Amino acid sequence: MFGAGNTGLINLGNTCYMNSVVQVLMSMPEFRERYLPNANEHLNLCLKWTPDCFECQMSKLAIGLYSGDYSQPIQSRDAITGELIEDDFY
Repeated sequence: MFGAGNTGLINLGNTCYMNSVVQVLMSMPEFRERYLPNANEHLNLCLKWTPDCFECQMSKLAIGLYSGDYSQPIQSRDAITGELIEDDFY
C-alpha cells in the first residue's frame, strides 16, 4: 500500500525501534490530531530555528507520514525476465 496515510519510515540500520514507536504514536488519533491539522501553518509562521523547535519537527513528521508526498510504490526488476515490477508495499 502507498499513498496518503500509508507512508512508513526507512530503517537506517539501527532505527527500527525508534521508527516503530514514532509510527505507532502517529497512528493514535489524539497524537495525530495534535500535530497534523496545523502543521503547515506552524511551519510557515514559526520564528524559532527549525532544528530547535519540537513543534516544527513533529509537524514535519506528520506531514511526511500523512501527506502522501513521500509514499511511492517500490519498483524493481524481475531477476529472470528483467521486467519492471511494482510492489505495493514499503
